Amino acid sequence: MLQVRSSLDVADNTGAKVAWNIGVLGRNQTFAGIGDVIKVHIKDAAPDGQVKKGEVHDAVIVRTRQTIRRSESSLSGRSPGTRSARLRSKSGAYAGVPRSSQSSRSHGRFHANSTEGTLRS
Repeated sequence: MLQVRSSLDVADNTGAKVAWNIGVLGRNQTFAGIGDVIKVHIKDAAPDGQVKKGEVHDAVIVRTRQTIRRSESSLSGRSPGTRSARLRSKSGAYAGVPRSSQSSRSHGRFHANSTEGTLRS
């Protein structure tokens, strides 16, 4: 669960790094979970990014500190202690491309012709 005035990382390449949750859209509640649309205030951003510090955007929560149990009994949750969201544009589409996976980040670069994660027959 994520409450109002919680800070979270931005998990796309729009240039935003840190955002604050300032409201939950669609409900009169002060907390949100994975998949909920929230209003965020950009606290830290790259100088050459699409979004700037101080702007307000809609975002979707993609990761929280608490793990969730899926219907097939698997647990969903990345490293503990991280919360993140993806920004949305005014039309409702995602504003940027998601950042590479945890394994690609540990290598320091993204390999375009990598077969990791693809199905083989």
